[in-house]
Amino acid sequence: MRSTHKRAACPGCCPDIKAAYFEASWNFSEEGHPPTWRCNNCNYEMPRREMRRLTHRTRSQEKALERLPDAIFRAHAYGDSSKYEVKKHEVEDSGHGTIFLTFEMGRIGDEGTLAEAFARDHRHIAIGRRGGLELLNAKRKGESKGWFNAVHGLVN
Repeated sequence: MRSTHKRAACPGCCPDIKAAYFEASWNFSEEGHPPTWRCNNCNYEMPRREMRRLTHRTRSQEKALERLPDAIFRAHAYGDSSKYEVKKHEVEDSGHGTIFLTFEMGRIGDEGTLAEAFARDHRHIAIGRRGGLELLNAKRKGESKGWFNAVHGLVN
């Protein structure tokens, strides 16, 4: 999540100490102007650093994508893999370094029944640049980051 406020040294009003409050400003009206930080005291503007776009997946993301579907399947099937199957497995790149994994599991032959609507396990997982996982479909408030929580669908 992008921060919208920060405290830093401003060259215009207080260059020696970090005492100026800055707000994020996005200048969408003019093309080619990057987002900036604007000082609340003297309206001095300095450019914001933006994360570069990734054109490929990192090694940590590839490792997580290799291990995650099998781990989710083993955790959901409770050791009996003859009754369950993967219904949907989609990987989507955001372009900003995050990969989104959509994973759906259910019993074999549940198409057209109420089990198709109510008994399937859905997981939406975000994989960060360094391989960190976050469960996005958590229904309760709390911490939903980490390998164990993503695999078992838990929220601390």
